[in-house]
Formats: sequence, C-alpha cells, structure tokens
Amino acid sequence: MAWAVLSLAASLAFVSRAVHLAEEAFASRANRYAEQVAQRLLTNDAVLENYAAFVSLDSEATQSEERTFIRQLLYRHPHIEAMLRLDRVRQGELAAYETGVRLRDDPTFAVRGYDLDHQRYFEPLPEKPDYFPVVLVEPPTASALRLLGVDVSFNSRWRDALLTTVQAGRPAASPPFPLGAQRGPAYLLVRAVTFPREEAVGPSVRARHLVGMLVRADFFGQLLLPLPRGLQVDVRLQAHQSGGDQPVPLLRRGSSQGSLVEELLFPRLEWQRTLGGDAQPVELRFVQQLGWSAIGPSEWAGMTVSAVAAFFLVAYVRRRYRHHQDTLRARENWLTYLAHHDRLTGLPNRNLFYDRLQHAISRLRRSEQRLAVLFLDLDRFKPVNDLYGHAAGDRVLQLLAARLEGAVREADTVARLGGDEFVVLVEDVDHQYEVDQLIARLKGLIEAPYEFDGMAVRIGVSIGLAYYPEDGLLIDELLAAADRSMYGKKQHRPFPDALLASEDEAPEDVDHKTGHDRQ
Repeated sequence: MAWAVLSLAASLAFVSRAVHLAEEAFASRANRYAEQVAQRLLTNDAVLENYAAFVSLDSEATQSEERTFIRQLLYRHPHIEAMLRLDRVRQGELAAYETGVRLRDDPTFAVRGYDLDHQRYFEPLPEKPDYFPVVLVEPPTASALRLLGVDVSFNSRWRDALLTTVQAGRPAASPPFPLGAQRGPAYLLVRAVTFPREEAVGPSVRARHLVGMLVRADFFGQLLLPLPRGLQVDVRLQAHQSGGDQPVPLLRRGSSQGSLVEELLFPRLEWQRTLGGDAQPVELRFVQQLGWSAIGPSEWAGMTVSAVAAFFLVAYVRRRYRHHQDTLRARENWLTYLAHHDRLTGLPNRNLFYDRLQHAISRLRRSEQRLAVLFLDLDRFKPVNDLYGHAAGDRVLQLLAARLEGAVREADTVARLGGDEFVVLVEDVDHQYEVDQLIARLKGLIEAPYEFDGMAVRIGVSIGLAYYPEDGLLIDELLAAADRSMYGKKQHRPFPDALLASEDEAPEDVDHKTGHDRQ
C-alpha cells in the first residue's frame, strides 16, 4: 500500500511536469503560428497595396505591362491564386463605359451578370445603381478568363466586400468560397484605387477603380508543422457574415477528440486570437485534449525509476521497522524474562515460582491430585564465598542450577528464592516413593564435587518437603511447611564448616583447607 501511494505520488509529479511542458508547447506552437499567419496577412495587404499603387501611379501603362507586374507578384507569392482589376460603373454610364473598353482593350467586351453562387448568367442585365465588371485577370486561365466583363457584385460573397471598400476606402475581404474539389477554399481581398489627377472630380470618381486578389486558404495549412495527437486547429474568416451566421472555416486540421479516460484525467487546452485587423479578420483557434501521448519517454522512465526506488525504499523502511519492532519485542521479552528469572542462574525467581505454584494448585483443585514442594537450603556454602570469593560462589550456584534442572521433569519447576535457597515444584505426584527418589537424586547431585578453575568444591544440602493439600492449601502455608521440614532436618545433622579440596591433592573424605572429615 505504501509503495502504491509513493509510486502514485511520484507518477503524478511526472505527469504534472509532462502536462506543464505540454501546455508550454501548446502555447508556444499557437503563438508561433499566429505570428506566421499575421506576417502572411501583412504580406497580402502589402501585395494589394503595391498593385493599387502601380495602377494609380502608372495609369498609362498597357495591359501587357500590368500583366508583367502582376506575374512578378504572383511568382513571389504563390499562395495568391489570381489578381484582377475591376471598375465601378454607374447605371447611366454603362453604355459609354462598354464602348470605351471595346475601343481601348477588347472589341468583344460587354458587362454581364453572373451569379457565382448559383453559376448562372443574368440576361438581360438587371438595372442596378452600380456595376463592378472585371476588366483584367492574371493568370489568364480558362476559368479566370470567364470572369472578364462579369459584374461580380451579383455574387453575394463578393458584393459586401466591394461596397465596403468603396464606401470606407480601405481593403476588405469576402467570405471564403470554394475554388474546386481538390483546391480548397479561397477569399477575395479587394481595394479601391484613386488616381491622383482625378481627385478633383469628386468622391464618385475617387472610388471608380478597384484591384483585388484571390487568396488561397491552403497557405494557412502550409504554415503548420505536423500536429501532435489531440490538437485541432481552426482558421476562420470573420468577413461580412450574415446575421447569426458562424464564421466560415478556412482551415481545420487535426482532432481534439480523446478517449473517455483521457478526458477525465487530462486537461483540455484552448487558445484563440483574431488577426488581420478590419481587412482580413482571421480567427485562430487551437484546442488540444491532452492524453497519454503528452507523457514523453523521459517521464515514463522517471516514473519507472521512481516506482523501483519507491519499492526498495518501502522494503528498506519495512525491514528497518520490523527490525525495530523485533528489537523492541526482544527487549520486552528480555525485561519480562529478567522480571521472572534469576539473573545469575537463569532459574525462575520467586515471582514466577509463586505464579506456577498458584496455577498448579488451581488445577489440582479440580483434579483432586497432589503436588510436592521441596525447599532446598545449601550447607557449607558460606565458606566457599569466604575462601574463594563471590565469583567462585556464583560459579557453584550456576553449576548447581544446571544439575537441578537436569534432574527434574519438564513439567516440574526449579526456582531460586534468593541466596542459597532453592525450591522445586513437583506436580502430579502419584506416590510418595517418587518424591523420595527425587530427593535422594537431588542430594547426590548437589553434594557431588564442583570442579572449576583447577579445584573441586563440595557442599551439602538440607531438603524440606511439603505436600498439597495435606500440609497446606495456600502457597505461604506450603512454603512454610517445607521450610520447617528443612529446618528440622538441618538441626539434626551436624556438618563441618566446609568441605573444600584441591582437585589434585585432597583425599576424597578430607578437606584440603581445614582437614575436616567430609560427611
């Protein structure tokens, strides 16, 4: 569980970093694209201004010279589909205008009405205040030449742009229209031209001549780099929309659709900006649904390393924690052991002996069996401490404890009450003969020589005996009865002060230090 939490936290940190980097890349890509589009829109304005300046300043130029100038512009800017020149002709001047163009440029010229939306001609030409016939198209392709003499104001997509540039005196863009099935949409960018020497004639003459160019929308896609997964780019032209109409899309690339899990776990980024001013109001919109693809190899590697590191960290902490718990448990067990055992001999102490005796008494009350308590008091032990020091006495007690534990059954208990006093709890006594045998065995073991450090030491023992329930029903009663029994035996047995002998020199029955007989 801890490993899962740590791994999840580290993964969230790396995912957050990946999302942050993706947001920065998203904003950087959108801003960079916006700068490129803005630069291209400025280029469109500049190309149109150059053409308008050429027409206005060189009004005596022939169509051949004008076409040469246009070809140079088209060569430098291949995203421009075509460039054209139009004239604004009032209703009363239409006949004179057609005659002038026939004499000057084309003998077959005539103003025609053609609806580009529905691809149909108007014959005869309907009466209207102003006509906007096309007088020059470059390059002269078959589809472009069909526009010569056509009053393009019949096209609802172009009419608003023409009226806007005539009335406001600034460039205007038409809504997009299709160039063909394989060529995508385009839009018309048009501008009114004023001849300097005709300005004194009046406002109606100032806006009589117009230049325009057809801009392909595919150049917006040419500026885009390969899009990452989940990114959608919309380019719309907000030019002259009818009331309630949405901007017509010039370009749509990519898709912002993600899986349900990605939409739940990852944010959705949006960026929008309008460029081009009043002439070409282009709206850019970037939408990206971040997903698993936003997490790069470095993040995956970091999450993997973090998960492995978290696993080893958790394993190390768990091991240290278990070691700490084991240490505490061992310390508690050791303290419990010290509280219930004699530190020198390792035998149960008075507290543990009382507890076991009480438990045995409680059990025997239900089974109506007997137990025996042996009270052992060592004889001739004080001279060992006096002659050889307490270290030797402690060693004798340790050897004695080992002999006692080896002489009794596993169910019996040997305890040290203190000093040279020991007790033995014998449970489930069936015959007194068993206890007598145990007493004889214990005396023989205790009184056998204790050999250590090149010497042999012999001591004696007095053993008192009490039975439950004959000699008492309570712990204190049984211990008191055993003590009295032991004390009575000690009074009737005379002992020498000590029996100590060198292992190499002392005879079996004579003390090396005192010369007393061993009894």
